Order: sequence, then structure tokens, then C-alpha cells
Amino acid sequence: MKKIRSVAAIGLMICLCFNIYSVSSSKIEVLDTAFTLYVDDDFNETTPDWGITNFSKIQDAINASSNGDTIFVYNGTYYENIIINKSVRLLGEHNTETVIFENNIYDDIIDIFADNVILSGFKFDCYNSGFPDITIKVFSNNCNINNNTFDGNTNYDSMSGVSIEFIKTAENNYFVDNEIKRGGLSLCSSNFNIIERNRFNEGAISLSNSSDNKISKNYVKEGLISLTMSSSNIVSYNLLTHCNYGIYVSTHNKLYYSVKNRNEFLNNDFYHNERNAFIEYRGNCLWKNNFWGPSETFDYRWLLPIPRPIFGNYCIDTVPFEEIKFTFYRIDFDMRPALSPNCDFGSDT
Repeated sequence: MKKIRSVAAIGLMICLCFNIYSVSSSKIEVLDTAFTLYVDDDFNETTPDWGITNFSKIQDAINASSNGDTIFVYNGTYYENIIINKSVRLLGEHNTETVIFENNIYDDIIDIFADNVILSGFKFDCYNSGFPDITIKVFSNNCNINNNTFDGNTNYDSMSGVSIEFIKTAENNYFVDNEIKRGGLSLCSSNFNIIERNRFNEGAISLSNSSDNKISKNYVKEGLISLTMSSSNIVSYNLLTHCNYGIYVSTHNKLYYSVKNRNEFLNNDFYHNERNAFIEYRGNCLWKNNFWGPSETFDYRWLLPIPRPIFGNYCIDTVPFEEIKFTFYRIDFDMRPALSPNCDFGSDT
């Protein structure tokens, strides 16, 4: 049985909390910690303070906690489906060694219902199932999910892989410094969130009916950034490589035609995508200072100091014969394309 490393754990916890709040202090409400509870998969009934401050299950520690408490989870493997309904800091010892598997393949690994939750330092593993895996659902506000690893099914296809969802008006959340393998992040009717400095391998960032979000400094390989029926979002300084579509925009509502509600795509880098960007239907987008590297469609970099065209199409239904559609090609322009890369991800292009 592991010894209770209280002093070391508290020191590490303080370091983790300092890093977390350096990212999010402007938005996350900091609560005074009343107690620290510990979880170790080797703890049992013979462990001192068993069932009071020491537990073998994460859910048991959450159930025993109060708002403002910190729950520190030692390295180990935890088979659980967790509900977080209190404003706690849930901190793993290391984001590759503190592993949470889904216990029931039909349930989410974690559902977050409380505001002001911090979730950091875990690896979420979905290898147990070939089903669509909703790893985390966030129904709340002012939460910070950072420094985690999400590892999808090794036989990843459209019916498997990790999924993190911000849904039902979840607002003012941070999703920062995470690594996602075979899966993606979805925002559904979710506003004012920050998605920043994440790495998506075979993964995507998808927005639906969401507005005023900031998507910045992410690395996306073999995935895409997709905006559907969404407005007033800023997508900047992302690198998109080896994707079918680097950025895909689909809007077909008059709300999204105005300058006030337009999505802005600024200072992104595109490399080796089937199509770097595509616009479907009408909508108002601002494209500025993006670096257009070689794609499968155009095997060259855009090196001219003139507007760079971005192609798309939209359909118009005839009235009253809605089964008859007319498809028109449309062109947007990056009025000031960058002539050199904006992002520095080393050799990862």
C-alpha cells in the first residue's frame, strides 16, 4: 500500500493550482479551500482516515466533499463514471499516469453540473468500447479543464473516439493545454468559452449554434475546425494540417449575414489539407492575415501580396417548389494573406 504522502502532495497541489490560476484567474471564481481529500486506488479500510479524507474512488471523495474543497488523485487506474455536482478542484498527480477508464460504456466518464470546477492532470482512456464515447459533458459555467490527455479508441472511426461537449448554455469555460487523440471538442449552444493551446490528433473542434467563443493557438491534425449556425466567434493562430477541410463554415440564417455577427478567422496557418477552407451557404466572415500553405487542391503556397480567394457554395430553395434548388458558387477573400507562417509548432506541419 502506498504511504500517505501528504506533504509532497500538498506541495504538488499548490504548484498545480498556481499554474491553473495563472491561466484562468480573470474568469474563474477562486473559492477558499476548506479541506483537501485524497484518492488512491491502493487505499482501503486499513488506511488512516478512511472514508473521511482518504478514499479509493473518486466519486466517493466528491460525495464527501463540499464546495471549495480540493480532491487530489494519486497515480493509478480508476474505473468510474463520475458526476461532479460540487464546485471542487479535481487534480490528478500526472496526466499520463492518473488514468480514468469508463466503468459503464453507456455512460459518460464525467458529467459536470456544478460551476467553478477545475479538472486537471488526468488521462481519460476510452479503449473499452467501440461505441461513441462522450468522455466529458459540461452543463455549467466558469469551469477550467486543462492539462489532461484524452485517448480515443485505437480502432477510431465515426462511431468511436473521445468527445468533450459543452452543452445547454454552458458559458465562460476554459479548455486549455489538453491533448486529444482520436476525438474532438463540441460546443452546442455554448457561448463565451476559450479553447486554447490544445493539440488535436485525428480530432476536431466543432461549434453549433454557439457564439462569442475564442479558439486560439490550437494544433489540429487530420481533423477540422467547424462552425455551423454560429456567430461572433474568433478563430486565430491555429495550425491546421492534413485535414479534409481545415476550416469549414456553414451558416444559412440571416442573423449571420451582418458585420456585427460575423465570424473572424485571423492569423491561422494551413498546410497540406485537402481544402484549406470552405464556406457553405451565405454568411459574413472576415478572413485576415492567414498563411495559406500548400494543399492537395493547390500544391503551392500563396506568396502574392494580393487577396487570396476562398471558395464555397450556397443553395437557394425555390418557393413554392422547395424540392427545386439552385446552387451558386461563392468566393470570400483573405484581403491581406500572410506571406510567412504565423504559428510556431516546430516541425509539426
